[in-house]
Amino acid sequence: MTMKLTNIMMEHLINHPPPFKFIFFLFLLYKNIFLVSIIMLILVSIDLEIFCLEKKVLHDGNGSKL
Repeated sequence: MTMKLTNIMMEHLINHPPPFKFIFFLFLLYKNIFLVSIIMLILVSIDLEIFCLEKKVLHDGNGSKL
């Protein structure tokens, strides 16, 4: 009886594996949320700085194109 129950459990695990990868990535995101947010803030600030520099290059002080 125990062997049959073990086989049924093994077949169930083989047919329906638990989503370890998804849970693992959520756990990593939760643990590193501050690091991820700091990296995103740095990237956004760099992007805004590049955008402002391009805007300055395209227009002179009066707003007309060079």
